[in-house]
Amino acid sequence: GEKIYVCSPLGASSTKEIYENMHHAREFMYLAMQLFDCVPVAPHAYLPVLLNDTVADERNLGLRFGVELLSVCQHIFVCGPTISAGMAAEIKYAAREGIAIHVFNDLLRGKVEELCEGTNAKLNYHFGGDFVPLAVPSPKKYFNDKECFLRGLFK
Repeated sequence: GEKIYVCSPLGASSTKEIYENMHHAREFMYLAMQLFDCVPVAPHAYLPVLLNDTVADERNLGLRFGVELLSVCQHIFVCGPTISAGMAAEIKYAAREGIAIHVFNDLLRGKVEELCEGTNAKLNYHFGGDFVPLAVPSPKKYFNDKECFLRGLFK
């Protein structure tokens, strides 16, 4: 299968939140594999165990590793409801290098298009249906309580 790079938020104000984001990246990897029959990669799903994101040198090493990994992928999946600074850099890189960009959250369309300006980015949109779990902060929470999740949207 083709290699896809899972692009999702990692940075957070606490170690606990960073670890939660790391686990969300693993959930996105699993879903990507299920939905697209591909080989998902997400360095931020594992690197925080080895590198401290709050130490500049270690963060930079992690970011460099991410770009190297991204360079051998055919696709990048923009997962979750937000785009962090790190994600923005990865999306810009993918746009410049001709790596197909897949967006799952409709609210991110404008931001992604802005990041791709002046490139021949290959943009693909997958909104709604089976793709919703790739657009939310935590696929596991979404699946565990879809009803609550949907009720929350319409409050």
